[in-house]
Amino acid sequence: MPVEVLGEVRAVEEQVFADVCYRVMGRVFSVRKTMGPFFREKIYQTKICESFQQTQVEVPIVIRQDRFRHEYFIDTVFDAVAVFEWKAVERLHSRHRAQLLNYLMLCELQRGKLVNLRPETIRLHRKSHCNQQTKTILPEKHPPISSLRGDSCRTVAQHRQ
Repeated sequence: MPVEVLGEVRAVEEQVFADVCYRVMGRVFSVRKTMGPFFREKIYQTKICESFQQTQVEVPIVIRQDRFRHEYFIDTVFDAVAVFEWKAVERLHSRHRAQLLNYLMLCELQRGKLVNLRPETIRLHRKSHCNQQTKTILPEKHPPISSLRGDSCRTVAQHRQ
């Protein structure tokens, strides 16, 4: 089944992806701290994206087969390498994770981020074809942005203990 991504998206090494995500997440924390948890995802998306020049919003993925045609839309792609799906819901569900994974597979990408901005704690889900990591950042107690690349963030399992 032919798949066409109507935007620039390319696979990169882990470190390149991590560098872009680090910059984006710095902006995410800043916007969330300023705006709070009660807006719709499109409002957060607009505020987060205005700080980045190479940002694509609502990137279409078109699937065609004979008379069949279906479009999906990636929320945001930063620097053509980092796919972000935004949510502003009380709790992420498996369908949200499946949505991101579906987009990654259709685009033949290894990595993407699912970010929930609604709960008291920002929920980050890093998806890949092979594994999934989930981190929870506590609003008042989160580590400085510079330490987010390491293991200083508490995982959801640790948070629930």
